[in-house]
Amino acid sequence: MPAASDLPLADVVRQARRPLEQIQPAMRAFWQSYVARAEGDGSGMLDRAVGYAAAWLIQSAHQSLKDAERISTRAVRMAQLSRNILADRGAAARGLLGC
Repeated sequence: MPAASDLPLADVVRQARRPLEQIQPAMRAFWQSYVARAEGDGSGMLDRAVGYAAAWLIQSAHQSLKDAERISTRAVRMAQLSRNILADRGAAARGLLGC
């Protein structure tokens, strides 16, 4: 998605080079293969992976501000997404994988 700060989030999402719906089948296939190879509990693993993704978003947002004089729209959106993920990991996983 473009990093334009002057656009509403809905417009930014619409301008994504690869919309989520197009990459969901590949993400689902990757996750299913990963769980099969790990021989673990897919739901527990997915919950942990989603939590780690939320933590990575916060870390990335923080790192992106290293030399910034003020917080960027992109960092705010990353922090908000992280919060949304952590508020309901199950819904985040379903939305990401499209299942």
